[in-house]
Amino acid sequence: MVVLSRELAGIRNWIGKLDRLCKLVADEPDAKAILLLDTVIADILGANVIQELIGWKRSLGDAIINMLDLADGTIDIKESSAKETVSALNKLMADEKLPASRQVIFDRALRLLRSATPIYRSDPAKEMEEYQRVLARLLVIGGVISGAQVADAITSRGNRVAEDDGAATSSTVADNGCERSSPGAARGKARTSSSFQARQIDGHLEDIVDQLDDVFRERVVGEFYRRTMSLKDQMESVTGAYTKLQKARFNKKNIGWA
Repeated sequence: MVVLSRELAGIRNWIGKLDRLCKLVADEPDAKAILLLDTVIADILGANVIQELIGWKRSLGDAIINMLDLADGTIDIKESSAKETVSALNKLMADEKLPASRQVIFDRALRLLRSATPIYRSDPAKEMEEYQRVLARLLVIGGVISGAQVADAITSRGNRVAEDDGAATSSTVADNGCERSSPGAARGKARTSSSFQARQIDGHLEDIVDQLDDVFRERVVGEFYRRTMSLKDQMESVTGAYTKLQKARFNKKNIGWA
């Protein structure tokens, strides 16, 4: 670390330091050494360098989506002012060589999602549309990225968007909004189950029963996914929702079912 710090001290900007570190990781065969380099990259990403990496974005929602893409190693580098560095990060992230760095970017995106900053400042009328774009990015086949942590942040933002639209502020409004915005009922139920994992269940029993009743009213599996999904994604989506419901912190006893 001393030798590395001395070398990096000679590089005057964050992007230059990142570029050097990415090259070291790419050329390093030792897994322990890569973990060490990952902690240094994570520290740099924790500084105010994300903006340079993702480039200018038209909205907070767009910035959040691009941060998530960077964390997954899939970001489009066109708008970045550090294309070579981002390209190197893309490959390392995609190869899952930088878990600590990925988590730093993901946490930053999540903090922005939870914040009170408008998700589309220049046009308040597009808040809901932009929120739905972020929601779609965070929903994956079978559930939600990072489960309860993200589900709670989605609900918090949905609550704020609903309030701005003049709706009554409540977790019910936010949850129902997420349900309607989700790409298919199965993913919506998986997200709801994850959300209830992140909060005290006692104050939401009626909401839970109402939303579970929506599940039991369906009589065919085809009601739980969009017809445009592949057969594999259809089954993974429904199976994921079932698994989330099974693991959620409610059962026959605590929701009053006989």
